Amino acid sequence: MNAPYIRKKQNTPQIYLDVVIALLPCCVAAVYMYGVRAAVLLLWAALLHAFLDWIFAQYVRREQAYIDLSGLTSGLILVLLLPPTVSIWVVSAGVLFSSVIVKQFFGGAGNNLFNPAFAARAFLAVAFSDKTSVIAEPFQSRFYLESLISGPSGLLSAAPGHAGWLQLMTGFFPGAMGLTGAVFAVAGGVYLAARGVLKLQTPIAYAVTLISGYWMFFFGTADLKGMIGFLAGSGVVFCAVFALGDFSTVPTSGSGRIAFGIGTGVLTLALFSIGQSVMAIISSVLLMNAVTPILEFYIRPRVFAHQHWFSRKGKPDSERFEEGGTRA
Repeated sequence: MNAPYIRKKQNTPQIYLDVVIALLPCCVAAVYMYGVRAAVLLLWAALLHAFLDWIFAQYVRREQAYIDLSGLTSGLILVLLLPPTVSIWVVSAGVLFSSVIVKQFFGGAGNNLFNPAFAARAFLAVAFSDKTSVIAEPFQSRFYLESLISGPSGLLSAAPGHAGWLQLMTGFFPGAMGLTGAVFAVAGGVYLAARGVLKLQTPIAYAVTLISGYWMFFFGTADLKGMIGFLAGSGVVFCAVFALGDFSTVPTSGSGRIAFGIGTGVLTLALFSIGQSVMAIISSVLLMNAVTPILEFYIRPRVFAHQHWFSRKGKPDSERFEEGGTRA
């Protein structure tokens, strides 16, 4: 019987560095589409989040040897979930909520119950709904910086429209800065999978649930083109890679990850059938984050000679031991 030792050479900072590298295609695409505004917001959010995490580690938890890059990933993901019209003040509020409330309140990186960036995006949708719902046309006014201070303006606003196949795959249509570019999220996912950071059970279970369930939830109006458009342009690919691959908020066991992916897929379809919004995807992730401790408790490989209390009650010690399992 092999002991459950950690055999990978990667440490936590290296893992988060891999996530930052995987986010680069989405970040570069966002800067290409929306110009200097996107670059400023991405850099500001990443650095501010990392700084706040460091402050809490040094002066609140007294961790002098603290090296953590998770703040960079959370800051980048938060901005990619937002439209390019948001001001730097709104982004700062989201970063503050993500770092202090979602992460540090639970004890720092790795202890948080909810995905920090997704939770912060949900907070901004409630607190600044008028400022986080204005989308912009890509490739327009790339050097327009006034919105960084004042927020959305008529120069940047755009109405949702129909996108072609190339636009759907690349995200070159009005929406969130990095949520809609399926091909760039896939590139990041391939890199993370090759590095052993992304466990594929959850994204695959999520994708299978979305594809099979699409016809049931949208019965009567569903067609192949609509399904492909939903998968490519709604942001579910980005979610599958960077939310369902978050090892701190997803179950650790393979069966638990599969259950998490299926549950997230069902919730995404249910919420998306009510309102076709990015919040349907974000809400489904956060709801399943809340269920993760339950999945960890009930769907987890049993250690040797261990069972749940309710399955052992009333049995003699010898019988309990004989029925004990080994770690999968």
